[in-house]
Amino acid sequence: MSKEIIRDVKIEVNGVDLSDHLQQIGTPKSADEQDVTAMGAKNKETLLGIGDGEITATFFQDYDDGSVDAVLAPLQGENEPFEVLVTPKSGVISKNNPARRIKEAILPSINAVSGAVNAVSMIDAVFKNAGQGGVERLTDPSEV
Repeated sequence: MSKEIIRDVKIEVNGVDLSDHLQQIGTPKSADEQDVTAMGAKNKETLLGIGDGEITATFFQDYDDGSVDAVLAPLQGENEPFEVLVTPKSGVISKNNPARRIKEAILPSINAVSGAVNAVSMIDAVFKNAGQGGVERLTDPSEV
């Protein structure tokens, strides 16, 4: 059984590669649990309802042109969806390097300036799904 050490995740936000500033990543996906237990049942029955997903990222903040703040700030609070693409390794998307994508993402909030004296400046971003696709798993580069 092989195991992976996460070292080389690639993240593109609205077509811009921010991987060199990425410190942490998450791609949680879930579905609403609906109780469908009927009278007389001895155990609960559950079905899954509507799915939900997001991509969470922590970046080292940078205010240079084309970097973290310049990419994220204009996207925050807008209802114009954009794509977020994450792969566990920087190589080509494949069955051994499956990407996670939100094709239509929005960025409801960010904290652009945060920290304490002598601390590294970080920014957390939670990219939410704004379309029907949710968080998709891609295993073929032609799917992008």
